[in-house]
Amino acid sequence: SAWIIEIKYKDGISNSAKSIDGATISNVKRRLAQIEFKKTGDVAREVRTWTDGTKIESWFSQGFHVRESLFYEGQIDIVGRAKEGKPSMIFPGYSELKWITEEDFSGEETYQGKKCYKYKKKSAPQESKKSPLTKSPLQGMMISEGTVAYIDTKTRKPVAILFQDQSWTFSYIKAPSQTLSLPDVFLQALRKYARGFNG
Repeated sequence: SAWIIEIKYKDGISNSAKSIDGATISNVKRRLAQIEFKKTGDVAREVRTWTDGTKIESWFSQGFHVRESLFYEGQIDIVGRAKEGKPSMIFPGYSELKWITEEDFSGEETYQGKKCYKYKKKSAPQESKKSPLTKSPLQGMMISEGTVAYIDTKTRKPVAILFQDQSWTFSYIKAPSQTLSLPDVFLQALRKYARGFNG
C-alpha cells in the first residue's frame, strides 16, 4: 500500500520566508507540508516534507520507529516502539484515522466529487488513559471537536481529514513492487539500540 497526504493551512502561511501583504511573517515556524507512506508486510517507510523543503525519512520495523534526526544531519534516532502507529480499529491500516469511533459517524456526503462516509468528532479530547483515541499519530496534535474525516464508500480509503486549522488530502500511488527492507544505516542504528537495551 502507498499514499501521499498533502497538508494545507487555512491561514495560508506556509513558512517564515513567505510574506503577506508585503510584510514578512518571521514568527511562523516551518510546518509539515506532505507525508509519503509506503508499506509492505510489517515494514513501512515514511517521508515527511516540510514547507522549507526539509525532508525527514522514517522507518517502521520490528515494532520500532527509526528516523533521520530532526536536528543533526547524518544521525539516526530511535524514536522507540511504534505505539502511535497502531491502526484504526474501524479502518485497519490507517493510523491517522484511529481517533474515529462509531459514534462519530455522520452519514454519507459527496466530497470532492466522491461519495463518502462522513465522520465528525462530536466530543472534545480528554487527556486520559481511558481515552486513547484523541491524538493524531502523524502530528501528535489533539483531535478537536468538529474534526471531519471523509472516507470513500467504495474503497473505504480516506479522502480527506479536515482539522480546525488545516486539511489533509489523500492521494494513492503505486505500491512498492518489491518488499521493503530497512536501508543499512537505519538497520545498524536499530541493532546498536537493541544491543544496548538488552545489556
